[in-house]
Amino acid sequence: TYACTEAASSLTFHDVTQTTQQDDDCVGTPPDHIELALFERGRIVTAPFERGVIATRGPHVLNRYWGQPPRRRNEWFQTNDLGYFDGKGKLYFCGRLSDSIRTGGETVLALEVERILLRHPAIVECAVFGLDDDKFGQVVCAALVATASVDSVKEWCGEQGLAGYKRPRRVYCVDELPRNSSGKVLKFRLVERFQQHERSKL
Repeated sequence: TYACTEAASSLTFHDVTQTTQQDDDCVGTPPDHIELALFERGRIVTAPFERGVIATRGPHVLNRYWGQPPRRRNEWFQTNDLGYFDGKGKLYFCGRLSDSIRTGGETVLALEVERILLRHPAIVECAVFGLDDDKFGQVVCAALVATASVDSVKEWCGEQGLAGYKRPRRVYCVDELPRNSSGKVLKFRLVERFQQHERSKL
C-alpha cells in the first residue's frame, strides 16, 4: 500500500502476488472512494510515467493541523512524496521530495541510488544525501555500513548503469547509521557530520 497519516492511512493497494521485476516501486491503485493526482509546478500531471508530487482530496483528508485554519472543501492535499502513474493507472512511489538532491542542474532521488547500492553484496545498509558544493550546488554522497572499498562501490554504480551525475561523488564508511526511536535514518545528522568533515579539509 501507499499510506499517508493525514489522509486516513492507506490510499492505494497492490496485489503482491502480481509483482514483477519491473514494478518493485509499484504501490497499486486507489479504491473507488480515493481521488489521487500528481502535481508538478502547480499543474496536474496527466501523462503516464510523468513524475509529480502525490496529492489526494476528499472526506478522508484531515480537516486541518492544530492551530491552523480549516482546509477548503475539495482542496488537494499535497504530500511530500514523488510518484508517477503507468498506462494502467497504477501508482509508482519514487521517494520523498525532501530526499532529492539538486546537483549541477539535475535532480537525483536518493531512493533510486540507495536501491542500486543495496544490491552490492558487501553493503549492509546505506543512506544517500546531498552536501553543499560550490561547483555543483550539491553533490551526491553516500554513507555505508559495508565491507566494500570506496573504489569498488563507485565501480559498482557504473556497472549497474547508474547515470554519472547520480553516482556518489563522496562515499563514507560508518559503523552504523543514525536513527530515531522508530528506526528511521536521520539523514540530517549525516549532513551535519560530513559537511563539517568536508569543511575541516579546506
